[in-house]
Amino acid sequence: LRKMEPPFSNPNITKKQGATLDDILSEVAPVKTCLAAAKNSPLGFDREEIQINVNGTNFKALLYDFGEIVAAGQSLSDLSFAPTTYLIWRDSEGNLTYYQGASDFFVNKNETIESLVISLNDNETTYRSEKETAGPSNVPTVGMAPKLGIVKFDNIHKDDRMYVMFDIDSLSVPSHKGMMEVLRVYGDGKLETYAADLISP
Repeated sequence: LRKMEPPFSNPNITKKQGATLDDILSEVAPVKTCLAAAKNSPLGFDREEIQINVNGTNFKALLYDFGEIVAAGQSLSDLSFAPTTYLIWRDSEGNLTYYQGASDFFVNKNETIESLVISLNDNETTYRSEKETAGPSNVPTVGMAPKLGIVKFDNIHKDDRMYVMFDIDSLSVPSHKGMMEVLRVYGDGKLETYAADLISP
């Protein structure tokens, strides 16, 4: 996710007394469009409340993920360039911090990811860069990795170890004012744990 100014369709929502984060986020123009699409979709969208730590201070943030809804209406196999996830929080003085980005392993993954490794215990799959045209044919490319960055494991047991690791070509990362990587782990459809890491510009 990339830090930016929220493109409000109704900027006055931030001045409305008692406005919740749901109220505010729903007035961000692309979010409003996605919410309208969600009303007519059987897929729904992910709404999560998570904690973000900034320099030792925790903030309660709200995250909307419309990745599956957007993907269902697209024939493209790669949507890592498209904003489909939105996150916002408010500090004690009412100042808003807003991020938006792709529901995937990384933004523009075919350009930015040099290698990707997904593993469950000793079962490991490696994906090579899309730019590595002369790579071994038995090693899949990043473009063949699970769509939307959703990795599914069946029959998980206690003490199983799951990893998602990747290397980034920093020169291919778009310019930004700050980025955030959010990893969510679900069990039987319920959010079990998550990690949210800030990346400085």
